[in-house]
Amino acid sequence: MKTIRLIICLLAGLFQIISFSTKADSFPLTVYIEEHGVYTQVDFILDVVTSEGAYHGEYYQDGKKLLTGTVPNRVWTGPGNIPAPALEVAGQSHNANDSDCPGLNALSSRWGAIACR
Repeated sequence: MKTIRLIICLLAGLFQIISFSTKADSFPLTVYIEEHGVYTQVDFILDVVTSEGAYHGEYYQDGKKLLTGTVPNRVWTGPGNIPAPALEVAGQSHNANDSDCPGLNALSSRWGAIACR
């Protein structure tokens, strides 16, 4: 019985090591962004914590309008030589409603939300 428990513990530990060493190729996420008019500059700040250390990135496009496509990385700092992740705006929708962002419509009637995927 102790041998079976030891084997299960070793396999569980091996699984943890393997799962921590794998990297995510993409992390799809929907983000709701406030817009105040058509020419709203959007800056993305990304902080990543790994077993090697903490990383900080800043992304923004030139101009005053968020466009669909890759958002250029302007700053990437941290220990080691891990490259900056790519950030891409895959689509936009002005259909965010009060259930997506509760209470924001009550703040201002001019407020709008862009859903970036």
